[in-house]
Amino acid sequence: TKSITLKNPTNQRWSVRVKLRGSHAHFWQPDCDLIIVEPQNQRSMNFVYTPMEMTSSTQKHEASLFFQLPDGQGQAYVFQGISEPPKLINLSLREIPAKSSYEENIRIENWLKKTQRLAVEIEPIKPEKFDASYVIDGKSHIDLGSLEKRDFNLKVSSFKEGQVSAKVTFKNLSSGEFVAYQVNFKFTQPKPQSGTIRLSSQVRQLVSHTVFIPNPLPKEVVFTWDSKLPDIIVPPTFHVPPLSTGSCTFNYQPLIIGKNEGTITCFTPELGAFHFPLSLTAKLADLEPEVSFYAPLGSSQTKTIRIRSFARQKTDFVIKSSSAQFLHEKSVAAPQSAPNGTELTFEVTFEPTQIGCQKSHISLTSNTGGEYEIPLVSECTPPQPLGPFSLRAKTQIPISFKNVFGETVEFHFATVNSLFTVNKKKEAIKSKKVSFSLLVGFEGNPTDDIVTSKLVITRKDMPGIAWEMYLRGSNEKL
Repeated sequence: TKSITLKNPTNQRWSVRVKLRGSHAHFWQPDCDLIIVEPQNQRSMNFVYTPMEMTSSTQKHEASLFFQLPDGQGQAYVFQGISEPPKLINLSLREIPAKSSYEENIRIENWLKKTQRLAVEIEPIKPEKFDASYVIDGKSHIDLGSLEKRDFNLKVSSFKEGQVSAKVTFKNLSSGEFVAYQVNFKFTQPKPQSGTIRLSSQVRQLVSHTVFIPNPLPKEVVFTWDSKLPDIIVPPTFHVPPLSTGSCTFNYQPLIIGKNEGTITCFTPELGAFHFPLSLTAKLADLEPEVSFYAPLGSSQTKTIRIRSFARQKTDFVIKSSSAQFLHEKSVAAPQSAPNGTELTFEVTFEPTQIGCQKSHISLTSNTGGEYEIPLVSECTPPQPLGPFSLRAKTQIPISFKNVFGETVEFHFATVNSLFTVNKKKEAIKSKKVSFSLLVGFEGNPTDDIVTSKLVITRKDMPGIAWEMYLRGSNEKL
């Protein structure tokens, strides 16, 4: 803006019209077209230089101003202007989640009263060079009518987080006139790649899921996984070829019944992070294979039971049985499992206390290894005879007997042949006592023939049930 002062030294009021001439006269805008100057006074007026095109080093904008004064005189002025290239217009910073599409509208105004076609050029500022992980793109040109205002649509995206700036220039290729904008984007943590991935599985069973990840770069990229979900098994790395979409499969193998939610992430420095939200449901497993036991009352049967542990750290499985007729250790130790599981073994002894068939189960439980349930089917038959136990005349032998019942029981002892004797007729034996021995003797046979008999053990409250042990006596050395 420049100011020009017009003095009126006369005693008459002046009304002076402002006249600008020249090819560039329209670049100067006076603040009025008619200036009034009172007698013996002066008046200033402003001229604003608003060039619509740039000047070169050898050319300036010029215009002339002439005031035709009422006293017959005149005043002339020559205006000269230098128009530098327009300053870069810095637009506000936009925050955009990485790996999402965004459209930036830049308002463009035609500064001329005639139609213009402006070519569009996009240049990186930060970083200095864009790779294929960044997209800032739009049409190659925009057509504007006289003094028209229109939005230019810029498509923006980035695979990775970070701040990006670019210069967008709209240029009239005929005149060289242009206007330029700096667009600024901050790409924040990306949203999940898709909706929540829902996986459901019985505990210890494997469920697989495949995700697809694009690589727009002209080189292979290597992804690494990050997962805080213990039941998700991911490969340490996977490769995606250039200019392609890669696939990666991960597994869900829960150990504890219940629900869980979380996110797994794969990352590469070239393309940033890809997040996948998961909703996980672990259901009760099927029963382990059934184990059958058979033993007569007073006897026992021992079997080795095997399970496959997938515990991801050392743990102890607590063993519990639904029936007191099964004997076992309190727990079994499990090491950190191999990828396909580790076999654990433990022994279970069936020592029945009543005749008949029974269904029960045995369970193994660990806070980190999960729970196993093993069905047990058992059959107890009446006691089976034992022996024969051989004796020679005038000797005694010990015969062991165990009280398999859960309480102290009085047992009665007798032989069916008087040539055989017992040192006790009855005895109250404590529960599960294995050290009780009964002394059985043979008096000898006057005829020297071999004598057979049996020892019979009974309890009064179980009529019809007896433990029999065959005896064989001889006068000769055995």
